[in-house]
Amino acid sequence: MPDPRETPAMQQYYRFKKRHPGCVLFFRIGDFYEMFDDDAVLVSKAIGLTLTQRTAGVPMCGVPHHQLETYLKKLIDKSFRVAVCEQIEPSETAKGLVARAVTRVLTSMARCSRTRRRSSSPPSFSPAAATTRPPRSRSSMPPPASSRSPPPAA
Repeated sequence: MPDPRETPAMQQYYRFKKRHPGCVLFFRIGDFYEMFDDDAVLVSKAIGLTLTQRTAGVPMCGVPHHQLETYLKKLIDKSFRVAVCEQIEPSETAKGLVARAVTRVLTSMARCSRTRRRSSSPPSFSPAAATTRPPRSRSSMPPPASSRSPPPAA
């Protein structure tokens, strides 16, 4: 029996997982965002989603696309980092595997917005909501104005 992780869609999923270490990956498949393997087990325990299997031996859980923001908030409130991977072309017109891209990376430092989309296109990239860089340390910040040397006299 072939390995169920070797399908084109699962290989695509693992490529995005590798690019976003430390993040739970919400992977859009049709009308759902799905998580697999360790992400599925972790998320199902953290927020009470039903854990099932994609195929024998591949744990899976998912949420309906229209409930994305609700579940993102639950995970962010529990200090998870989440990468949202959207389909960037309609599945009806795709030749072979549907093209996807990570459109947002959310942390507890960048709360997800509650915006409603009027179209079926994926949300636009939002730098305010997509932060993976840690905050600057105090030593890398410039000193306060009061401690700076006065400019040299001319």
